[in-house]
Amino acid sequence: MFKRLKSENGFTFVEVMVGVVIVAIASIGIMMGTVHAKGELRALQIEELAVNQLSNYLEYWKGRVATKTFSSVEKAGDYVGKQIFLIGEPNSDGSVKAKLYYDISNEPSNYNPAFFDRYRVEAWIEWDNYIFNREVKKRSKRLETVMIVFKF
Repeated sequence: MFKRLKSENGFTFVEVMVGVVIVAIASIGIMMGTVHAKGELRALQIEELAVNQLSNYLEYWKGRVATKTFSSVEKAGDYVGKQIFLIGEPNSDGSVKAKLYYDISNEPSNYNPAFFDRYRVEAWIEWDNYIFNREVKKRSKRLETVMIVFKF
């Protein structure tokens, strides 16, 4: 009477295509996450280089203040900035420019007569952080210290 249909094991075409679509969506998500992580790591590397340059620059000015080998023009500070390259060289692709600034101010003493000079030395760096060559974020870091130079 009724003939039993033969049953076969395996996946149908629709099931295979659904699996392919799921794998494709997952792989796109993984690749987007990888690109984002790489961009964030590069931004972190640039920030680390900037802080290193800033620390060196502040140490330079601390030494100049400690030995009192700075002129009155230098004491006024540098608000124009000294251009440096955190990554690369001038006229090269992928180079990251930065500007270093400093300010030296004399802080009055609470003692009369003062037996030392007190200077506040502040340095900061600014650079552009390019993410995916579309979005530009202006970044900056500041360091400052107070130097006491005794009068002899």
